[in-house]
Amino acid sequence: MNDNVLTFLVTVIGVLGSSAAWKFYERRLSMQANIQNDALRTGHLFREDLQERVSSLENKLDQADKAKNDLQLEIRKLTQVTAALKVEVEFLRKENALLRELYEKMGGKLPVLPAKP
Repeated sequence: MNDNVLTFLVTVIGVLGSSAAWKFYERRLSMQANIQNDALRTGHLFREDLQERVSSLENKLDQADKAKNDLQLEIRKLTQVTAALKVEVEFLRKENALLRELYEKMGGKLPVLPAKP
């Protein structure tokens, strides 16, 4: 009978041990799967955040490029106007000098103003 009890106890310990071992391995695999899923989820969130940032930066770059082009066009227009004004001032100075010369030849006297740079 002593052998029967010993066999029974060994069988019960084996059954309980294998059940506990099964639960342990099951939980361990479940935890590993959860860790991997969390890592994937975190990776996806990080990638989505980066995509949003890239999209935002692309929009800002497009706006800056448009503003730069607008400013370059404005500078070209102002350069053209400045060049036209320089030519006009040059002709006005020549005409003024010619008129002064003619006036002085006719006997008139004009005060000479210093030229502005």
